[in-house]
Order: sequence, then structure tokens, then C-alpha cells
Amino acid sequence: MSLTVSESGSLCRSRLVAILALAVILRLGLFLIASFDETRFLRPDSHDYLDLARVLVERHEFCHSGTHIPETTRTPGYPMFLALVRVMFGPSLLPVALIQILLSTGTCVLTYLLGSRILPLPGALLAALLVAIDGPSVFHSLLILSETLFTFLLTLAFLLLWNAKSQGSLRQGAAGGLSLGLSILVRPIALYLIPLACVWIAFPSGPRHRSWCAEVLVVTLAMLVFPVGWMARNWAGGVGFGLSTIEGMNTLGFRAGYVLALKNGVKREQAADALEERLKRGLRTTKLTWDAQTSRAARSLAMDVMLDNPWETARVFLDGAMRFWVGPGNTDLTLLLGTSPCEPPSAVPTLGSPLLRLVSWIGIVCGAIFRLVMLTAMAIGFLRWTRSHRWPVLFAVCTVLAYFTILSASPAAYARLRVPVTPIAAVCAAAAFVE
Repeated sequence: MSLTVSESGSLCRSRLVAILALAVILRLGLFLIASFDETRFLRPDSHDYLDLARVLVERHEFCHSGTHIPETTRTPGYPMFLALVRVMFGPSLLPVALIQILLSTGTCVLTYLLGSRILPLPGALLAALLVAIDGPSVFHSLLILSETLFTFLLTLAFLLLWNAKSQGSLRQGAAGGLSLGLSILVRPIALYLIPLACVWIAFPSGPRHRSWCAEVLVVTLAMLVFPVGWMARNWAGGVGFGLSTIEGMNTLGFRAGYVLALKNGVKREQAADALEERLKRGLRTTKLTWDAQTSRAARSLAMDVMLDNPWETARVFLDGAMRFWVGPGNTDLTLLLGTSPCEPPSAVPTLGSPLLRLVSWIGIVCGAIFRLVMLTAMAIGFLRWTRSHRWPVLFAVCTVLAYFTILSASPAAYARLRVPVTPIAAVCAAAAFVE
């Protein structure tokens, strides 16, 4: 006996509510265990973010404590989020974690909505479920890092831009562009999504409507508002017209650093120090000031090193891509549960009660099984979309997944960097079961 439309919709809503309840239970349960020691929510980058947020609240400046020099390495999105929570609830980290749990659960809803545009409703529900139980997505909803906020804004942008393209809606296109632009201020890695999004919006997928040119223009301008505004701030502060200097630092120290270390058989830190010395000589300075010019010079030097050593570069990239996609994030789990030491961090549970160690092992085993199922399902999903000639969907999904893989893959990559693409990967994996 077939269900009516209203009965089918009611069933989907009830199942979505159950998925969201599961997402909250997993995140809140881990929160209750970790909240006995707030330092479990911290990672090395957390201290930078918290310091910038504290100065924002106390001095209304975007710089680190002990200095009045404008910060150009970190973008303001996540520190401003932390500053807002600090103003509303005080300096405790617990309200930040609770709000991020809400954002992470909201990402499950956005994944369902995005999936419903691409897949049948059961597939959209499955995609939301995959995000709800994905280990790194659960762990990072508690950590004082930018991934949860970034993932929420990025998924919202994808949903709105998809709606804008399919419906020809200027309003949704503008909102999607603003969301993508705002996500760039949270994590600069999204900057180069702007030209890709412009190409995707402009690419014809059917008869062009009269407002097509206006839609492309509005979306492009909306995407540029926040990043260009921040670049203008940096230019006015005398550090050059750039978004952030972190790209140059990371490309030189981690990408080219690992390539040179592999070639010369030395540690990455030694290779990075040698590259910084070469950079200083090229800039004719004895001390690096990380402004836009230095960042551009660092990127140029890093590209020269990687192009001169193509074999080592390929090995470094493949190693990083494997870490990006396969890393289960077990260290974050054991640190949150308090079952492994902070220094050196370890994924092996050796501390705490037998019950907590058991929970850690269950999480580790389930995480490994989930990764295997997820990657297998993604491969099948790609194959089914190819066989059904769903080229616009394949182009959009493959572009996003390849983009983040290429920009994140280095031997320093781990599960944290995969969190932002988990909603897109989940939609692809769900296609294996419903297409």
C-alpha cells in the first residue's frame, strides 16, 4: 500500500528528527565527559583564536595581546565568533562547545536539504545520518577550532547556490554568495572557490532565463564583499592587498618543507628552516615580516622547490591525500575522553577508567569501519552518477572534493581538514544506496 504525499513527508520529518536527536546525543554525550576538564577542548591553534577574541572584546582591536600590530595571519571570522560568545556568556569554553554542537547539528539539516535537491528523500536522510555519526564531525563540534563554523557556512553556501542555479533566484544567489564570502573569513582555504562557483553558476544547465546575467553578477559581487573588504583593511594597514599570510607560511613550511626533507633525508623542521633562510636571502632581510609580499615570495619559492622535485612532490601529495581521506581522527577522540596523554598526543587509550578505555576502543573500531564503508559508498556513488550521465552533479561534487584534497594534502593533513567536505562526501556516498 503506497503512502500519500503528506504521509511520506511526515515520515521523512520524523526520521530527520530521529537523526538530529542521534547527532545531539553523540555530541552532547562526549561533551559531558570532556567538560570535566576544559583543556580537552583545546588544540595548539586554539590559543591563537582565544587570544584574538579576548583582545577583540577588551580592546576592540584585531591583534594579539602585548602588541598593537594588526593581525594578518588569522582571518577574523572565528575569533569574532568566539568574541561574541565571550560577550554573551563569559570566558568559559563550555558555551562555545554547546553552540558549536548546535551548528554541527544544523549542518546535518543543511546536508539533508542539499541532498534532497540531488537524491530521492531516503538518500537525503542517509546523507544527514552519515554526517551525524561521522567521527571527526562529532569531535570537532567540541574543539576550539574553526572547522564546525566553517562547515556550517560552507554547506549553507552550497545549498543556497544550488537553489539559485536551479530556481534562478537572485535572492538565494546573493545569500549563498555572502555565506561563501563569510566562510572565507573563517578559513581562507575557501578563497579560490569563488572563481569555481562563478563558473558553475554561469555554466548553462538548461535554457537561460532573462535574469541569468544579473544572477551571475549578483552572486559574484556577494561572494567578494567580505574577502575584498578584509583585503582592503590589510592594504590600509600597510601589509599589502591580501587576505592572509598563512597560505604562504603553510605552503613553504609544510608542502615544500616536506618535499625538501624527503629529497635530502632530513627532518621537516630542518628543511623548513633552510627554506626560510633562502626566503630571507631572496628578500634581502635578516628577519621575516609576514606581510602580503613575503607570503607571495614564500609561495613562489615553494612552487620552485616542488617543480624542481616532481617525484618527491608527488609522493608528498599522495601521502597527504591518503591522510586526508583515511585519517579517522582517533587522537581527538582519546584526548576528549581523557584516555591518552596530551604530550605526546596518542590515539591509543592508556589512561582513565576501564569503561572509558572501552568506549575509546569502540569509537576507534567503529571509526575504521565507517571510513571503509564511506569511501566504498562514495566510489559506487560516483560510478552510478556516471552511468546515469548526471554530469552537472558530478562536476559540482568532484570539483569541491578535488579542491579541498589538493589544497589540504600534505603529510601534516589529518581528519580535521576533511570535516568541511563531509556533507558533500555524504551526499555522494548516499547515492550508492538510492540511485
